[in-house]
Amino acid sequence: MNTKPQNIFTSACRKVLGKLVPRAGMFAVAVSAVGMLTLADTASAAEKWRHGILTAKGDAGFFFMADHKGFYKKHGLDVEIIQFRGSKDLLRALLAGELETADATPSDVTIAFEKEAKIKYIGSTMIGYPYVLYSRKGITKPEELAGKTMGISGVGSAPHIFGLVMLRELGVKVEDMQLANAGGSGSRMKALVGGRIDVTASAAEYVPRAEKMGFNVIGQAHKLAPLFPRYYITARDETLKTRGDDAVKFLAGQMEGLDYALKHRDETIALTAKINNGKADNPEYSYMFDEIKDRKYISTTSEIARPPLVWMENMMIELGSQKKKVNIESFIDESYRKKALAKVKATLNAE
Repeated sequence: MNTKPQNIFTSACRKVLGKLVPRAGMFAVAVSAVGMLTLADTASAAEKWRHGILTAKGDAGFFFMADHKGFYKKHGLDVEIIQFRGSKDLLRALLAGELETADATPSDVTIAFEKEAKIKYIGSTMIGYPYVLYSRKGITKPEELAGKTMGISGVGSAPHIFGLVMLRELGVKVEDMQLANAGGSGSRMKALVGGRIDVTASAAEYVPRAEKMGFNVIGQAHKLAPLFPRYYITARDETLKTRGDDAVKFLAGQMEGLDYALKHRDETIALTAKINNGKADNPEYSYMFDEIKDRKYISTTSEIARPPLVWMENMMIELGSQKKKVNIESFIDESYRKKALAKVKATLNAE
């Protein structure tokens, strides 16, 4: 909390105390006001931290639980979660210093590494990718996709790379595919239903209602691209240099939030519904929770798994999106994650 709300509240208190409150109740209200201001001052002690994620979807409860349950504030941070429609916009904001950390997509970050960006992987959230390849109505076999149009959210984006990887695994000649920028996940699915594109890669949340919505499931990531990494927590070197202790606090709060989310299915699904302005009985939300938990896609220890990163780099080079290999280890710093684990353990023991 910053000082501006406190100033507004103080001004409002003067008006209330001076004009609207009877004299007999003046003291009681004044004491109440002082108490509220004291709480506000205490809350303001929490350091502000901006964390970027991609637009909330059917798994939003996992990403917002730490804030929802107060785990960040417990560790002394006031975290603002900022959503971005595209992964490239998210990374640009991080590089520009508009964010302290981001749940960044490795397919974007590895290109930034190649350009020697001053950033580091310091942890992870969801290391597996609950993604699916969907085809429009009338297309049920991979061979029917030859020369067809694939919807993406941008060249080099996760839907682009993921789509190509899965199509290739299915035996489709990807060099014959046409590409169409069809926007974010929701927009791509509408384009698929409308017949403007023939295939697209998107989140698994649409699986339960695919047939009813008018498209088909033609491939799943856990079978076709099990090593495809989703989100690794990325921070600028400058942020780590000046706010390293806060980075530890952020990771600690997030670890506790993810652990809590996995252990409280109904509450996590309800939070997902709230964030998406939906209903908790939406089958998409329960499907995503179970998919993520059953396949162990969440890392409650913020593990920085190497095999997916190596696989991604090799795939990016093979597809022509990256020109040369980089020393991935030089862009990884485990120290913050290790300190956060120790902090969480100490906090739990104290409780």
